[in-house]
Amino acid sequence: MDFSFYKTPYFYNIIYTFLSFIIIYFITRFLRRLVNIHIQDLKRRHRIRKAIFYCFSVIFILILFGIWTTALPSYTTLVGFIGAGLALALHEAVLCIAGWILINVKKTYEVGERIEANNIKGDVIDIGVFHTVLIEVGNWVDADQSTGRIVSIPNSYVFRQPIFNYTKEFEYIWNEIPILVTFESNWRKGKDIILATAQENADETRQAMNKLIEKMSDRYMVHYSKLTPVVYTRIMDCGVLLTLRYLTDAKKRRTSADSITQKILDAFQRLPDIDFAYPTTRFYQMPGEEKK
Repeated sequence: MDFSFYKTPYFYNIIYTFLSFIIIYFITRFLRRLVNIHIQDLKRRHRIRKAIFYCFSVIFILILFGIWTTALPSYTTLVGFIGAGLALALHEAVLCIAGWILINVKKTYEVGERIEANNIKGDVIDIGVFHTVLIEVGNWVDADQSTGRIVSIPNSYVFRQPIFNYTKEFEYIWNEIPILVTFESNWRKGKDIILATAQENADETRQAMNKLIEKMSDRYMVHYSKLTPVVYTRIMDCGVLLTLRYLTDAKKRRTSADSITQKILDAFQRLPDIDFAYPTTRFYQMPGEEKK
């Protein structure tokens, strides 16, 4: 067996590196335990523990440089060694920068557009090198309206998760309004009223929507055969469900639903043969059956 390797500087450098790591590891662990025992404030404790970790990480890197610089054949190898270490240690930061480049080159989204990623939805107000800043919408607020909170999300997520863009290329989305009427109601008349009401709002935006569809078809394989509102009918346990499906501006979903709903309420109120349904319980007594 050839024992010549054990006499080379590389072998001793490996031993020194291992011993340095062990010593620094136990010193760091000892100091962090002291901090946990003697400092009660959680926020201050966390900061000191982080500071200890970063300080001794820098010390360990400096020790590595001191150990291996004399053994490395050239500065080119040293630069490669440092670069590999930095790439490994700062991989998340590098990924954020790469995400920022992708966002700006491919125009995944731009400032002012509404996006959703990782269950976070909002309007983009800034695209930084490391983070994208949103004004949050939705969450506990219904119908995609602003919550008032500002959210920062790392740009690296563009490589890990799907991005939902509400307003790029085609700024309209499909929305639905369910309306439940009783079985005794004239549901066909109600269906016609709902459809006519939605058509009034659709006429104002139909031309703009058609132009956007034509523009999208030049870049994507997109084909919409029907852009006009439609009402679907379904039998439920307590009535007939009439579901209106229509296109609306992505940022005006709540206001459009409010306008259409008010018009439908006014129209139904004038008709004696249409009533809204709600869960009820009815009891029937068969002829000749005595009450208990």
